[in-house]
Amino acid sequence: MKKRLFENYHSYYKDGNDLDFKKRYVYLDDDYASLLPGNKEAAIIDVGCGMGHFLSYLQSKGYHNIRGVDICDDQVDWCKKNVCNNAEKTEDLLAFFTQAGRIFDLIIMNDLIEHLAKEEMVDILSAARRALKQGGALMCRLPNMSNIFGVYLLYNDFTHETGFTEYSLRQLLQLSGFNDMVIKGNKTRINSLWKRPLFYLVSFLFNKFIAMGLRYAYMPGSKQPEIMSTFLIAMAKE
Repeated sequence: MKKRLFENYHSYYKDGNDLDFKKRYVYLDDDYASLLPGNKEAAIIDVGCGMGHFLSYLQSKGYHNIRGVDICDDQVDWCKKNVCNNAEKTEDLLAFFTQAGRIFDLIIMNDLIEHLAKEEMVDILSAARRALKQGGALMCRLPNMSNIFGVYLLYNDFTHETGFTEYSLRQLLQLSGFNDMVIKGNKTRINSLWKRPLFYLVSFLFNKFIAMGLRYAYMPGSKQPEIMSTFLIAMAKE
């Protein structure tokens, strides 16, 4: 079933042109520049690399020891031809990480975990943790269910399985053996100097208003969301 779901995945997301790649570098810098390794020779793998958007970004930052894996043939082929030749297809992430050994400084799982079934998440993330070198890290991004558009982001893609808040993501990472973690929200990029501060001010006030409302709407004893951005970004180590 999973193979069938991802056979034509590339056809739904045909935004892989050069201009689009370069446009993404700006907001990727906002969210990831401070999280990337200082060593440009760090061994980095992008799991669920798609057409290679993040691999292209890594190349633009000077990283050379990079690799990508994906389940979709079309996306891997496109990535190999246009971005990074060191990309390959894998349908079994558990076997891939189990056989890898401790070889990675950074494992990236952007927009991937939400595609996994619950019964396989902990095993795959635990295997990924064991594939990290000492001091290595797992970095992931996924839709934030505390955001007002979270439900749309979850159900906008038929291959999505599970949604997360910062609390359930932390729970998953801890179950997978990660203890040292930082979870933050993404920064929304506004391409206008005068609109940018206005947008951030409105967003801040709106989130404060929602947070106050949730204190009354939520059941007693439940945790109130602290992160309400569109996406969650986590960096986790053992």
